[in-house]
Amino acid sequence: MQFEQIYDEKEKVNLSLPFPQKMETELLLPKKKAVEFKVYHRDRLTRSTVFLGKIIERRRKERGDNLKDLLSKAIEQYSDGLKDPPTIFLLEQ
Repeated sequence: MQFEQIYDEKEKVNLSLPFPQKMETELLLPKKKAVEFKVYHRDRLTRSTVFLGKIIERRRKERGDNLKDLLSKAIEQYSDGLKDPPTIFLLEQ
């Protein structure tokens, strides 16, 4: 009874939530696939290239310099057994 007194019968409550335009378009855009890079080390003594492992680029969009950040991550991850970590480099698979 009190509810009827406060709200007019003509006034209806809309329970649907607004769908943000940005989210709507992001759902329709094709997603960038994760790119896999192979991590190598150049051995100066034997003058050979040694495969260390793989690292995956998962960022969907460019934020500064993605490859530089990815190389830093690869050096951090694979430099444990190396005397010269700056000889680590990436090749896209």
